[in-house]
Amino acid sequence: MLELWAGFGHQIALRLHNQGFTVFAGCLFPQGDGARAFRDRKCARLQVLHLDVTKDDHVKEALKAIKKKLPANGRIINVTSVKGRIALPSDVAYTTTKWAGEAFSDILRREMYRFGIRVVLIEPGNFGGITGMLNTETMEATLEECWTLASDEVKEAYGREYINQQVAGLKASGSTSAPEVEPVVDAMQEAVCNTSPEYRYLIHGSSKPLDWYCLCPMFFYQNASVQDLRGVLSLITEQGACTVYDHTVILVHIVRQGHRDEPIILNVPVGVPGELILTDVYLEKQI
Repeated sequence: MLELWAGFGHQIALRLHNQGFTVFAGCLFPQGDGARAFRDRKCARLQVLHLDVTKDDHVKEALKAIKKKLPANGRIINVTSVKGRIALPSDVAYTTTKWAGEAFSDILRREMYRFGIRVVLIEPGNFGGITGMLNTETMEATLEECWTLASDEVKEAYGREYINQQVAGLKASGSTSAPEVEPVVDAMQEAVCNTSPEYRYLIHGSSKPLDWYCLCPMFFYQNASVQDLRGVLSLITEQGACTVYDHTVILVHIVRQGHRDEPIILNVPVGVPGELILTDVYLEKQI
């Protein structure tokens, strides 16, 4: 696992700097290990900015610092997640922010089109283990605290076993994470350097042959049929890339050419424990 401060942003900053770019690295903790690693390079093309994006004055100061270096028609690259395309139980806060990031970026792309500014989305799959985001000790402690602070009514409704299942799920997800961050950094680099980048880059993670988080939205974006999805579920289940309930109900809302089709409900009998739920898959022609 990487150091907790050495995630996607740190790695792409170093790569672009090594390729001759001038990099302004926004760091929440300017005295932290990540910021120190940047400063240790002692290069004028790699500058550390104290940046807490929740504070307007920080954002204004950062813009002031880089304004002279900005091109007239730059490029905006936002990082969301494959979970900006799917909705899974017990993940509401994280998933909500990713869906919001997807919507913001898609709308901003249309608004910036007239100015010649491209907006690109980076959607990593299962990389939480290698980046340290799925730190099981921290998350287990957080869930334990949630249980301790929960009311008697909530404890009775969910039961202690629910917390145990959440911890087990986090550990399983972290253990199947991609072993390196390079695929995401490669996509970021292409989004920066390619004269005609894609609108979105869905990057498969996982240490398994297939990243099941990425498979369902990918297949529907490519106009796969229901039969294709059944085949994919069979394949990934056989290879152990994911686990689903004995009779999983998959509810898919497909949006094609500006209208919403009737929901498709699939009952897929597969004999292993787990979960897979997919909702609201959008198919659109980008501008």
